[in-house]
Amino acid sequence: MSWPANFDGPTTEGLILVPSPNALVQDLGPFLSGRMMITDVLPKSALVCASVDGKPVISENGQIRFAFEGNANQAANLERYYERCQCAAGRLASRSPSIAYGSAPSEDLKPVARIHLLSFVFTEILDQEALEEWSGEKIADFLPPSKIETPTQDPDILKQLCELPMKPLTEGARGVYAWSLLDGTILTMEAPDKKLTAWRPGDAGLRSILERSGLGLEDRMKMIP
Repeated sequence: MSWPANFDGPTTEGLILVPSPNALVQDLGPFLSGRMMITDVLPKSALVCASVDGKPVISENGQIRFAFEGNANQAANLERYYERCQCAAGRLASRSPSIAYGSAPSEDLKPVARIHLLSFVFTEILDQEALEEWSGEKIADFLPPSKIETPTQDPDILKQLCELPMKPLTEGARGVYAWSLLDGTILTMEAPDKKLTAWRPGDAGLRSILERSGLGLEDRMKMIP
């Protein structure tokens, strides 16, 4: 294991990176072995670095330091690319001991998306083509379309959103059910009418319904600017 004590201070935003075309993928790992080992970056790995104002943090030696996750042990909860991204982001945010840290010159890495390091949601896609080529997955399979007018109870839109990955936030203890999608979109359903509504974090009315749901203040602050 390694402890990333030489990393710069934490930030609230991270960048998801993919290797540039001329980069040696295996050599992005910490031991620079040039062989396909657990300590090297496997194909389709998620790489996440700290960023400020949308730009990667460059260390004093001129390189980008990052956490990564390639699911070398074939864990069932890391099969999807977005799961590996969230795992790498959590590792970077917590600086937990791991062999899964690396560094590389900035020319070897290409930012393809932004991710929030508190809520672990994708906040912007920067290069859809490069992300999909590296991950082998379509963004539409795990993120909602960027152009949705919210709040909405449109059944066609809600059907599309309900087919995407999400996590439960509340389970109806106070009559409110809530789920979070991977871009920060929130679905709620409130008694007595139990109509499903999709919200973006800045929508008027979302704060009130999450307060009524009993969701803790810390969790609400992560989701609502």
